[in-house]
Amino acid sequence: MFTITSTDSTLGEIVNYMSVDVQKIMDNIPFMNMIWSAPLQIAIAMYFLWGILGPSTLAGLAVIILLVPANAIIAGKARKYQAEQMKYKDQRIKLINEILSGVKVSYHG
Repeated sequence: MFTITSTDSTLGEIVNYMSVDVQKIMDNIPFMNMIWSAPLQIAIAMYFLWGILGPSTLAGLAVIILLVPANAIIAGKARKYQAEQMKYKDQRIKLINEILSGVKVSYHG
């Protein structure tokens, strides 16, 4: 992480960063239990499937394991696009801030 000081960024940028960080936390809280429960659910499902299908269950497990790298690649690309989107949000917030500052100046003048 890095520290943002008021001299490095505008108020709009700081608010934008805070908003995005809080949104990320809120989006991830429901999935926190998945860290421990997903492996348990997969293990229980494999146990019951083994009783029904036998060794064919390993094919499903292999698909799950093989898709983990694909998921990592997709998540990396999504992260890259989100960072690019943040740049556009920052530009938009700077522009809106300038517009509102201009409106305040012309209104008082």
